[in-house]
Amino acid sequence: MNRILATSAVLIAAAVFATPHSANAGEGRYQAVALSSGFWIVIDTKTGRTRTCETFFGENPPVCTPWSEE
Repeated sequence: MNRILATSAVLIAAAVFATPHSANAGEGRYQAVALSSGFWIVIDTKTGRTRTCETFFGENPPVCTPWSEE
């Protein structure tokens, strides 16, 4: 029984972290997908362009690359 619960918990955690995150819970022009702790891909759903961002905890804003070419 414990093995089933542990497997279920891992699968639920994987599904949560694989889900795109945004301020509007999946709606909107820009979608952010976490790559790892502090690293994100931001997707412009209107143009398909992407950029990567790195967040530093504290008062500094995230540092992002330029938008990709279309």
